Formats: sequence, C-alpha cells, structure tokens
Amino acid sequence: MRAVDTNILTRYLMGDDPQQLRAASNVVETGIIVTHTVLLETVWVLESAYRLTSSQVAELLSALFRVVSVAVVEPPQVKEALRLYGAGLDFADAMHAATSPVEQLRTFDKNFIKRAKKAKSRVLVEGL
Repeated sequence: MRAVDTNILTRYLMGDDPQQLRAASNVVETGIIVTHTVLLETVWVLESAYRLTSSQVAELLSALFRVVSVAVVEPPQVKEALRLYGAGLDFADAMHAATSPVEQLRTFDKNFIKRAKKAKSRVLVEGL
C-alpha cells in the first residue's frame, strides 16, 4: 500500500487528463492510503479549481472510499467528517470536529459553532 498526493486523487476522480488518469488508476489499483492532509487539499482543489459543490465532492469521495484498493487514515472519523460536510460544515471544520481527540473544541468562528450544532456534531463546538 502506498500513500498518494492530491494530484493523484484529483486525476483519478476527475479524469481530465487521459494519460495521467491511466497512471493514477494503475497506482490506485495497487492499493493506496489517503491521509487527512491529502483529503483536505483534494476537497479544496475540487471546490476551488473544478468548482464542484460540496454535495458533488462528498459524492465523489464516498464513491472513492468504496473502492476496495483505497484506504483512508481513521475511516470512522473521515466518515463522520463527510457527514458533517454534507450537513453544511466547511470540510476543514468538519475534519477538525470529526478528528478531535476531546469532546470540546473552542473557536471564534460563529458559523462553525452554528453549523456544528445544527449538524449534531459529537464534539461540542463552543465560542469564547
């Protein structure tokens, strides 16, 4: 199993460069692991460069994680982050809440607090 960079996932998911898609597919088929940082950057690239909506990104990532040869670091936390993301949180905030080792997270971000509460985050996101 190999870790991959964002550009491998992006080419695999978007298929917009046939030569790189073939190469990325070959790597994915041999078994890959996706780290949190690569996942964060991939979401950012898909939203900013490809102008995908959060629901489109969540759908692509959910499909990716169903591929047998694809593993992700801390699958339950990533699954929770995708749920929170689908419920309206920014993906980075969703990852912060889903991967927090404690049950409280402090922030100045009022939108994060409001959205986490609405999404029923397991982590209590509170302001100061």
